[in-house]
Amino acid sequence: MHNIWEFFLQTLDASLLCAGLLLLKRLFLDKLSPRWQYGIWSLLALRLLIPVGLFGTYLVPSLAVTLEWGKAMAEKHLTSAYSAPYLPLHITAPLPILQGMPVSATDWLFALYAAGVCFFLLRTLFGYVRLRLLLQNGTEPDEAQQSVLEHVCSLYHLSSCRMVAVPNLPSSFVCGMLSPVLVVPSGEVLDEKVLLHELLHKRSFDPLQSVFWSVLRALHWCNPLLLYAIRRIGNDMESLCDQRVLELLEGEDRRDYGRILLSMTNERYPRAPGTSSLSNGGTNIARRIEAIVRFQTYPKGMALVSVCIVVLLLSASTIGIHPAEFTKTSFRTPPKPDSATWHQQMASARIRRCSTMAGAVDTFAKAILLQNPVYLAAVTPHVEQERWMEQWEQGVFTLSLPALPLSSHDTQYSLYNLHSLADTGNYEGLLVFQLEQLGNDGTSQTTLCTLPIRLKNQHGWTVQAQGVFQTIPPSPTQANDGNIALLPSMTYLAKGASGSIRLQEQLICNVNNQSPSSSQFGTMFVTSPSFDPIPKPDADFERTWYNTSFTYTFTGSEEERAAIHSVGFCYAPIFSNEEIPDFSGNGQLMSGNISSNSSTGTGSIHEVLYEDKTWDGILTNGGGGTTLDWKRLDKDLPLGYAVQIYFNGEPREVIKLLREVPS
Repeated sequence: MHNIWEFFLQTLDASLLCAGLLLLKRLFLDKLSPRWQYGIWSLLALRLLIPVGLFGTYLVPSLAVTLEWGKAMAEKHLTSAYSAPYLPLHITAPLPILQGMPVSATDWLFALYAAGVCFFLLRTLFGYVRLRLLLQNGTEPDEAQQSVLEHVCSLYHLSSCRMVAVPNLPSSFVCGMLSPVLVVPSGEVLDEKVLLHELLHKRSFDPLQSVFWSVLRALHWCNPLLLYAIRRIGNDMESLCDQRVLELLEGEDRRDYGRILLSMTNERYPRAPGTSSLSNGGTNIARRIEAIVRFQTYPKGMALVSVCIVVLLLSASTIGIHPAEFTKTSFRTPPKPDSATWHQQMASARIRRCSTMAGAVDTFAKAILLQNPVYLAAVTPHVEQERWMEQWEQGVFTLSLPALPLSSHDTQYSLYNLHSLADTGNYEGLLVFQLEQLGNDGTSQTTLCTLPIRLKNQHGWTVQAQGVFQTIPPSPTQANDGNIALLPSMTYLAKGASGSIRLQEQLICNVNNQSPSSSQFGTMFVTSPSFDPIPKPDADFERTWYNTSFTYTFTGSEEERAAIHSVGFCYAPIFSNEEIPDFSGNGQLMSGNISSNSSTGTGSIHEVLYEDKTWDGILTNGGGGTTLDWKRLDKDLPLGYAVQIYFNGEPREVIKLLREVPS
């Protein structure tokens, strides 16, 4: 947690779960055993330890959106060191982390909270260390006390531990997390049932659990509901230990155990962290006696009910629910700046980020097409949000397509030449909008608008424009899509033992932008007549299409070249520098275009025969297109290609091509 808003989100989310658990425990108080009553608190422990929103889900999503909204409103008027108006809430750890000196009121509030955490943690540690030092002055128990301990351990098959006698103790207790010590009153006759209770605490590592809950109490020292719940947790731990004792005792021993508890109802026994004791205060003992009265009276079949309850609560508390999608906003009428709807939807967009690269590209493109600031907020890095939100509120939107006649039904987009930036985890590509227009002769013409973009994964994918729009007008001498050839390509260069290779590629990625009622799908561009204007923040690339232009230049001697009467090649993508693709099983040498295996991208062999003339040493492939089934390019974008060269029908060498320059 880096600011007070993240703490509010973490502690309030846990409070909602805590309130639900308290209500549930009350409803099933006389129906489910102490094992369930104590075990159900593990869900609260998970909620307190797992950062809220770590998986993009929340117990109550509207709470996260409301806090994000409140943060933006408050921080707009402050200059905080720990938070910013449009920096989305993102908790990475359940501990407070201070980053520099506090500046604003919210900074000082968070610093005060962090100081409280340190104080209570130190107090917990001091109390435990002080008790351990006091126990060093304890004496060895007498033979009678040692004999009682050995008898209890032997009778109930429990492991023994070191015992220390201390004068004026109201009751025995176990102290220690890793090396527990049994502390008993000096000179008193030990009751076997009391020792049994403490040894069962030791076997269940209850002193260690006590320290764990003390740490969580320190982390949420200012939350009264959680403080109350942690006190209840200590009592439930004792009730569970009572249950274990009663399961081992029979008849009169059980009644004696109840009488021992009754004798302690007026005692006030403060417990230090890392200890466990039969006595834990009069009010708590009264609740434990009520639980003892219910011993073995729980209805049959409730074990299955308890399992079902835990499973349902586990999924709700740890998996959670995604916030309402920002795509629910009306795409035709974006909200007015500074309206309540504006701030709510902006907060939702910052919380509900895009989980995939394709989803971010789709959201960014539709933000431009529809001039929708909510969509843009979902993919804009927080460092840029304040600037463009101020521009939008002033009626200026810098990411606008050139003034061309278009509509949402005849405007499509694709992502060209997606490639990773070395050692950064970022990607770049060219966003291409395909604008359909009617020419003077009444025919449809295609104008392309291009925008270079960069993609980053910052707790959700973001998109940044890396330049300005460039327009490629319709080509008067080529077919309708002829201007696609004017778009940039990526170049791969390599040199092998027999020659050098130059490969130029256009990698084209598409998201399926059909509306749910549409069924047609294009290849290079989505050409469905029913364009879906709603962003898909979790989308994958539906298809990946690439065009290639290949040139191989032989560098051997004239004599070697004269002996070659057929030249062929086959290429496949590679995903690591050490990878060598398997070119076996590609079929016979064949003339014609390359056909691909959609799962591997390995092409069939392309061969050129020179039976009646001498090869000039240059092999070209004027172009070809292949559709690949690469859904998640943020995970498996190829680094380059490997090319298998064939001479006279026999494989000669494999040459690896790694990208050098986008041209």
